[in-house]
Amino acid sequence: MPISKAWVILALATGLTGCASSFGKVRETVAAAPDWYDDRAAEVRGEGYPRISRIPALDAGERSTDELEEGQQAVAAAEALFRMDPRAVPPGLELAEMMAWAEAARSEADIVASEPGGHLTAEDVAALRALFERSRAKS
Repeated sequence: MPISKAWVILALATGLTGCASSFGKVRETVAAAPDWYDDRAAEVRGEGYPRISRIPALDAGERSTDELEEGQQAVAAAEALFRMDPRAVPPGLELAEMMAWAEAARSEADIVASEPGGHLTAEDVAALRALFERSRAKS
């Protein structure tokens, strides 16, 4: 029994020593944290969120559409650059051509479906069954 107590005391001493050294490492890490760390920690805690009343309102003279126009111009320039790429060619058929083809295919399918006699008769089915009928071994 005394040996097991010694092991317990040794384990506790080792654990406390390990915890003490890890606390020191945590303190060093927090001290070396980047500038944004405190702001992010406050955000995670739910502090530091701005109130709507604290957001400054823009006066009519401060509003500018220059940035919006510049963004639209940048999008147009990027789209033009994309369209110049040979791999950006649209598919062989335009939308109107695709819709015309689909309508023609639908009307052709309607004609075939409306025509009588396009199906096998009972005699045709019996002839096919007789053609493929094979005797099977009985177990």
